[in-house]
Amino acid sequence: MDLSRTGALLDDEIAAEEIIREMRREFSPALFGSVVVKSRDLALERGIYVVKAILWALADAGLDLRQIEPGHGIGHIVRDYANGLVMLKDLAADPRDIFIGFIAGVLHDAGCAVVPRYSESKRVIRHAEAIAILLHEVFADNRVDLNDAEQILVQYAVAAHTHYLKPFEVKGQDGRPRVLEPYVDLYENGKPILAVWIPIWIDRLDCSGPCFPARHFLTLSHDHEDFDGKSFYGVNFADHMRPIIRTAEEIKAAGGARTMLEHLKMFADLQTNLAMVSRRDAMARDLNDIIESTFTRTAVRADDCMDEMAYGRFADFLGHNIEPTELGRQAAALLGKRFMELDSQTRGKWLNAFWCMEQRYLIWSEMTLGALDMHFPDYLELPGIGNIDDILSPHESWTAPDDGTDGDDEIVSYSHIP
Repeated sequence: MDLSRTGALLDDEIAAEEIIREMRREFSPALFGSVVVKSRDLALERGIYVVKAILWALADAGLDLRQIEPGHGIGHIVRDYANGLVMLKDLAADPRDIFIGFIAGVLHDAGCAVVPRYSESKRVIRHAEAIAILLHEVFADNRVDLNDAEQILVQYAVAAHTHYLKPFEVKGQDGRPRVLEPYVDLYENGKPILAVWIPIWIDRLDCSGPCFPARHFLTLSHDHEDFDGKSFYGVNFADHMRPIIRTAEEIKAAGGARTMLEHLKMFADLQTNLAMVSRRDAMARDLNDIIESTFTRTAVRADDCMDEMAYGRFADFLGHNIEPTELGRQAAALLGKRFMELDSQTRGKWLNAFWCMEQRYLIWSEMTLGALDMHFPDYLELPGIGNIDDILSPHESWTAPDDGTDGDDEIVSYSHIP
């Protein structure tokens, strides 16, 4: 794959759109008859092999996933990989759906390496279609052991993960309006095409629990436009961090821009996937507890130095576990400066929430790594990313006590969560 050629192709909206249209024309549920897996174990083992082969091909072409904007980078990809394996090893589904869905679920946001996630309001080819086109280029080099039908299915499943609910109009970089159409995700009898839904479920698992508010916070280092499933709205740090939750009518009357708590609450209320119900519900409870923690009593603090110390611990958590890249650490540092410009009461409320995220992450990571104990060879190593265990395990830089005690130091006073 020639990355410069692929980049030029992505900038040529007419040519890129034609690739996506051709992929959509070629897609048919009948293609699943050509998927070569016979059991769940073989689907996951072969899926891991294919994911690693694709990551090697992308890395050899010069695509650096560590340059993805924080929030959708390798931390998110690793959690998608882990959540996917944990979810699918027990999912009662056709192995062919598991195979295609797992590959797409891991790779669905890799397109953010070539299409910045928060430039999408002015693009027709967005990150989902971008990774489908990247895969089109990778597959053309015959470096990945997938037949023609499997290639189309993987491309389609990654492109469809955006889960557009209805057609809507956007203007491309050339200013010309186009209509983005939803992807077909149901059979004619109304039943879900699971290979298309699995990447959505995997993605949704990282839109809940303790990781989601932390990764969303990392996206706030620069003002941008976010997408609420229906439309884009502007995100300004100080406004977004207001610790309030309003009704939908109040949000609309105020111009449509959501606060961070309102954004989190929207996702907490959307946890409706059919798989991993008990784990999904536990993560939703964690997310709701984190939201509620901003409304608990705020500890009395001596001065701003205590806020800086507490935020420094949270920044270590962000830079080592949520987005373990130099960009992630830079974003955490920049956000620290913006955070300290907020008023003391707002900071105190969010420091409660930050502490809650850290504590719930300790439990989440232990459960996830415990459930990830599998017999597949080298499954914990991902090319261009690193070791899954190292990335998910809580780092001693933020779990170690600050003063040599057993952890009962002044930072604990920020948490009033049972």
